[in-house]
Amino acid sequence: MTLTPGKTTITQLTSSGTSTTMTPSGQADLAIHIAQSNGTGSVTAVGTAQVQYQVAGESIWRSPPNYAVTFSATTAAVDNRPLAIDRTATAVRVVWVAPTGVTSPTLDATLSWNVIT
Repeated sequence: MTLTPGKTTITQLTSSGTSTTMTPSGQADLAIHIAQSNGTGSVTAVGTAQVQYQVAGESIWRSPPNYAVTFSATTAAVDNRPLAIDRTATAVRVVWVAPTGVTSPTLDATLSWNVIT
């Protein structure tokens, strides 16, 4: 038995909204890494993200409270957050509320996993 790593990324968000859906092709060591850049200016309200996932055969998106992230208020900060994802997930996305008071904030996310062969 060997582990083969894989990963996929969202299309970068530049304003509040829901990311593209990421689909893992393996269910071992499933994790997401989220990075928010506050851009320039003074943060008046911090950015937040809610990681959501679906499992096979369901149409609902699950939003566990422990998958919610509140980012830093530090000006020009890039805040990276890793989260382990339920291994039953067949689709993952991020709902982002961008920080306010800044120019050009961004959100990036990468979903990674291992395929057991």
